[in-house]
Amino acid sequence: MSLPSLSESALFLLVAGVALLVAVAADAIAARYKVPDALWLIALGVIVGPVLGLVSSGAVLLVAPVVGTAVLVIILFDAGLDMERAILRPLLASAVLFAVVTYFASMLVVTALALAFLFPGDLSLALFFGAALGASSGAVAIPIANRMGLLPSLKGFVHLDAGIEDALAIVFATILLLAIAPNGNLSALDFALALALPIPVGILAGVVGGILWLLTLARWQDRPYAALATLGYVLLVYGVTKAFLGSGILAALVVGIVIANAAFVRRFVRWIRPVSVHPSVRTVQTEVAFLFRALFLLFLGTFVVLVRPSLLTISVIGALSIAVLVLRYVVARALARAHRLELTWTPALGGVGGRGLTSAVLLVLPVSVLPGAESLFLPGVLMIVGTDVVMTLWIWFVTREARGTPVASVPSPDSGLSDVQPLLERLAREDQGSLRGPGVIEPPGAQPEDSNDRPAWPRSPR
Repeated sequence: MSLPSLSESALFLLVAGVALLVAVAADAIAARYKVPDALWLIALGVIVGPVLGLVSSGAVLLVAPVVGTAVLVIILFDAGLDMERAILRPLLASAVLFAVVTYFASMLVVTALALAFLFPGDLSLALFFGAALGASSGAVAIPIANRMGLLPSLKGFVHLDAGIEDALAIVFATILLLAIAPNGNLSALDFALALALPIPVGILAGVVGGILWLLTLARWQDRPYAALATLGYVLLVYGVTKAFLGSGILAALVVGIVIANAAFVRRFVRWIRPVSVHPSVRTVQTEVAFLFRALFLLFLGTFVVLVRPSLLTISVIGALSIAVLVLRYVVARALARAHRLELTWTPALGGVGGRGLTSAVLLVLPVSVLPGAESLFLPGVLMIVGTDVVMTLWIWFVTREARGTPVASVPSPDSGLSDVQPLLERLAREDQGSLRGPGVIEPPGAQPEDSNDRPAWPRSPR
């Protein structure tokens, strides 16, 4: 189907306008029912792409990765602005351990099943599929966590985990693509540098970039277009970090963390003035990220090849969608038993594992360099949708049990402490005695107690 009366530019603007309207409606649905808006936007992309033929995948192949990466940079920078030292310091070690174990364990499970059933005999495609789909997406997990009304410490943990998993997935998938590409000439030294440099260089670039922002742009926040200047600065830090073989995504997260902890940074850099990010800056960057994200998810849908997946493919994707979230829950419980995080956090940490923007961006990368990479799109999109559906049901069940009412009545993040927490506490206490140990975050108002004492937190009504 085509619209001959419209030029290509007019058609693109028409489709973009529809995408934005759908995105706003989908965001409202997500806020009320916790259904990820990515599902609706990908579906719209399928309709305007493969079904109606209004947009061809070739026309957006070069633009989609750039738009998707820009969204990740902005979202992770914004997440970093919420990570103050009081929350960050006790969480960092546990969040890094959780993210690393979860990502690589999920990658192994996804790769194994993909090699056995989805891409039999093609190790390259199976490995890249596992690397791309092994990480939960910050673009999905962070907004959902914000809407769940979680305690600040738990929300900070989710933000950290999402940022670290995004960085791990991008770094590992990029290295893997360099290694398995048919025309790749990656020497041992190049491989070692690609493996060792991204994370430390990303952290260093983020720290330096954050300090420079505090010294310069911080005093311009009341000027016109200050928000856009900050966004431009973060994208600049991303580009410079990539030029030095660092993880630009991680650098954006660290820039936000440094800015959020300006008071602490002043201990080492005395000429930094006290500063807080102006609300207008965050409002603008949120809306810019919303625009780019809507367009990217629309583009992703246009890559889907309309073939009927076999029952085996659907079954494998369904099993993987459940397995990766259950795996998160198992890892969280193992860390809780080791006193590395609160046992009451495990249901929420297991649930916020939906795949999304990160995986989608990575699935686009190998199209021009890896033979048969187009076959990654259909199972990849199915798994993004599958994990988001499982995540929605998981969160719906937990929040519904917590409130004793439909999920629509769960309070917003602005309402303070989450009403979900008492239920999670009750479930954990019934399963195991109270845990306390090194690295465990104490809830507000909690008193030291023995493992056989009654919990200090309020219990939800039966």
